[in-house]
Amino acid sequence: MYGDEKYVIDKIKPSRAPIDKPIEGNWPSYVYIIVDFPEEMLDTIKEINLKLEKYNSKIHGFNYDKNEIHISLSRTIFLKYFQHSRFCDLFFEKLSGMSKFYLSFDKFKSYINDDETRSFFSLNVGTGFNELYTIMKKIDELVLSFHQKPFYSPPQYHASIAWAEEKSIINEEIINLFKNKYLHKISNNLILVKEIQLKIGYKLKTISLL
Repeated sequence: MYGDEKYVIDKIKPSRAPIDKPIEGNWPSYVYIIVDFPEEMLDTIKEINLKLEKYNSKIHGFNYDKNEIHISLSRTIFLKYFQHSRFCDLFFEKLSGMSKFYLSFDKFKSYINDDETRSFFSLNVGTGFNELYTIMKKIDELVLSFHQKPFYSPPQYHASIAWAEEKSIINEEIINLFKNKYLHKISNNLILVKEIQLKIGYKLKTISLL
């Protein structure tokens, strides 16, 4: 059930929410799900991204092959080194025994990050919302026990597929333009969720669902 620990180095990627300035000795940490798109759905997403970039050169697609498309289940929190083991132990304890489930996306939506510097083209979760909520509540309990902020309320689980460095670039006009042509191709797919990822600094831990 417990995945091997991996060490990963991220290139700088945009985030929907601003990350508090890290304090020396604190490690940025978060919980998320990598979306394992079916090949046909991935082709549609790549086509959307190409057309978004042609529509406006300031729009950039996330790289699926580098696991950049994900669904967040926590805010970015900060853990001190001595807290890592305890947090990981409780993470596995709270989520052990949970079952695999399916999710789908039923809506396109634009988001801006909290400091209003970026906009995002996102796919909102329909089927699977309740299962994600159950997982999120367990993570919230864990996060609160470490005196950190819980996830956004109300939660809107989504996977961002493209971003722009201005808050007004990806807007509802663009969303509606692409929705009419592509939403049905996206919403017809069910995606099996088999793993949940916990990243602490460069360390990546994975729990496999039953």
